[in-house]
Amino acid sequence: PHLDLIYLSLYRIHFCLPQSDHFDYNFLKSLYPLLGSGDSNERVELISFFKAYISRHPDLVDKIINDLSNIFLVHIDTQQKPFHVWTSLPIFLAIWDIDDDPQKYHKLIQKSVVPLIKDKFSFYFNSFLSDVLNFYTEGYPENAKIVVKEILKYWPKTSTTKISTYTTYLAEILH
Repeated sequence: PHLDLIYLSLYRIHFCLPQSDHFDYNFLKSLYPLLGSGDSNERVELISFFKAYISRHPDLVDKIINDLSNIFLVHIDTQQKPFHVWTSLPIFLAIWDIDDDPQKYHKLIQKSVVPLIKDKFSFYFNSFLSDVLNFYTEGYPENAKIVVKEILKYWPKTSTTKISTYTTYLAEILH
């Protein structure tokens, strides 16, 4: 309950004073380590705060999306706990969803999000990854082709959970 109060206070202060120097890009960067919190409630609160933040600071969206992309790339390299990815994917999608030109992120997604398909922890963040892949491929057959190639390249031989996940991608997410 104390975390709820803290994040509610943070959200309200930011709502009242969005242009305050206290809520600059450096403040936001200081929140990135919290994206990896083991507490799912805290991660949900952070997602809500980031969504509110990006709607009030559109000038920082490109920096934020690049930071999130780097979080994905670091995770791909280290294969550590997936909480950073779990928290970052919905924020990434929220940014992409409000942008007037979501196509400008396609290369970034191809480089940093599509490789998450093969991640050994993908079952933790599968629903968020599915949402991003759905958005990425909807109306873009060339993007769907990239995703299908990635799926086929890493098709599991023994993991029925992964086989089920990949089959769901192919049957329900890709257009």
